[in-house]
Amino acid sequence: MKIKQSVLDLFVLACVCLFVAGGCTTTKTLSTTPVTGKTIVDEDKKPGKTAAEINVQLGLEYMRQDNLPAALEKLEKAVKQDPKLPSAHNSIAVLYERLGEDKLADKHYRKALRLSPKDPMAQNNYGTYLCRSGRYQESLGHFRKAAEDPLYDFPELALSNAAMCANLIPDHDKARELLSMALEIDAEFPPALIQMALVNYNAGDYFRARAFLERYLGLVKANPGSLWLGVRIEEKMGNQSAMLNYANTLKGQYPDSEQTRELLEWENERRTR
Repeated sequence: MKIKQSVLDLFVLACVCLFVAGGCTTTKTLSTTPVTGKTIVDEDKKPGKTAAEINVQLGLEYMRQDNLPAALEKLEKAVKQDPKLPSAHNSIAVLYERLGEDKLADKHYRKALRLSPKDPMAQNNYGTYLCRSGRYQESLGHFRKAAEDPLYDFPELALSNAAMCANLIPDHDKARELLSMALEIDAEFPPALIQMALVNYNAGDYFRARAFLERYLGLVKANPGSLWLGVRIEEKMGNQSAMLNYANTLKGQYPDSEQTRELLEWENERRTR
């Protein structure tokens, strides 16, 4: 039994904010800096920044706080103030997608790319949107353009996102190729490591799956997806002790997660065989 491919998306989201413009501060080590309880003052004038650029920044800060109504107000204002500002369209597209307004999201993603077709962040964001919308093949071209841009700080992110979508096609060989490229850039990139673990698990290479999972867990805190994968890997490896450790951690730390529900169903199936 293969782990559901939809779980792959949960793995990546646990490690990195796929929408680079839309809600997390990403570094090479994938740490995030949330904004908590910070009062934001709307500045209409600031040296070196236009009013529209200031409102884009404010909109993103509000998104980081999950204050989506305030974010929408600022980003709509930014678009009106400067309809040709790519970051305004890119950012409001991310917000519209979070709000479930797919038509508006698509419209503004495409507008951002028309205004700045070489912007790798916009390419990555639109590729992610297309992947989430089930347009997997179409998304790969946008991720490729982002990854190939020599000025993009995070080509490994675009490559990992592309691999996720390749897995969903499904084209597992392409996914493995893309993940290998990502890990050549950054051997400690968590989204690529966890995806490599899943790819190898689904291919029946449980030893390599375990190795990639352990590398991943050495870098980030275990999440429901990684713990559930650990259960399945160790079950295939015949390591009952490690399997139970993963299972008990998942049930103890994330009792209400989808993965815990799947684990309980799986345990019940094993008991009734």
